[in-house]
Amino acid sequence: SSGINAEYGEAYVIFDCPGQVELYTHHSSFRNIVNEITKWGIQLCVVSLVDSHYCADASKFISVLLTSLSSMLHLELPHINVLSKIDLVNKMGPLVFKLNYYTEVLDLSYLLE
Repeated sequence: SSGINAEYGEAYVIFDCPGQVELYTHHSSFRNIVNEITKWGIQLCVVSLVDSHYCADASKFISVLLTSLSSMLHLELPHINVLSKIDLVNKMGPLVFKLNYYTEVLDLSYLLE
């Protein structure tokens, strides 16, 4: 572990992983990799890219939130959800709420109305 820290210092390393969510929500393989890396003293954080078109449909948006939560609990790592392809969101139709609602996710009851 001292070799990695000495060589890279405070660098960021990005692991671009496949989008198959079952690897992060149900299967133990990725969790095992995470456990090994953290044993080296390296701090990890998950950045999850979520297509912004899921914001156009309440049920899809809730599904994405629950999938992300499941992944966060399974991997036991902090998560940052990033809305990707935001430039294409208007092609899916107008959003029901302003964009900041989807980024804060404070009250889901509005989605059920």
